Amino acid sequence: MTRLLRPIAVAFVGALLASGCAFGHHHAYHLGSPAVGRGSLSVALFVGDARDSVLMGGDPAVVGVSRGGFGNPFDVITASGQPLADDLAVSIRRGLEAAGYRVIPVRAPPRAREETVVGALARAGAERLLFFEIAEWKSDTLMRTRFNYDVTLRVYDAQGRKIGRARVADSDVLGNEMNVEKIYVRKLEGLLNDYTIRRALTPTPPVPESAPPPAPAATSPADAPSVTPVPAS
Repeated sequence: MTRLLRPIAVAFVGALLASGCAFGHHHAYHLGSPAVGRGSLSVALFVGDARDSVLMGGDPAVVGVSRGGFGNPFDVITASGQPLADDLAVSIRRGLEAAGYRVIPVRAPPRAREETVVGALARAGAERLLFFEIAEWKSDTLMRTRFNYDVTLRVYDAQGRKIGRARVADSDVLGNEMNVEKIYVRKLEGLLNDYTIRRALTPTPPVPESAPPPAPAATSPADAPSVTPVPAS
């Protein structure tokens, strides 16, 4: 190595060390299995990615940044190389099937509207339709890791009427980057075991949100509406 190149090489290696080896970081979101209450229904499952970065054409496999010694960011991607939504769908399906559900994965066009997604889910012929929507999912690591997430789960009956909704959204500060892989399953469990979601996944679901409330039944003659006869002319 010439004297001219040697300082450049040393500087490059030093930059790599200062970056904290930020290259090549991955998060394995396809290996989890969220613990879900027992069930027996068939469910159609779709996970949609509505993160701003993805809607603007960004890589759906990017799930965060890992910063070097100077704060310079390097992309963190899924360990599978697949889009985040696909990885989460794999984990969610594994957890539901372990709990006794029959899961039918469904695909929908990117950036599809809610009614389009529900229509695709309904065509699967399942007893319940599950639509997970990712609004935010990003880790940011320097000395510690901040994990921002915002995911909504909507449940519909076989006719596409909404019968349950739950959301988890927060910004957690974690001890280190690997903790993201440990706690993401808990976020999915928080959705799937939410009270309103558990009710929606029972064989007798709650009244759909779009259904009008039933008229009160008369309990006695006094409660019955009075009818005034119209005299014949």
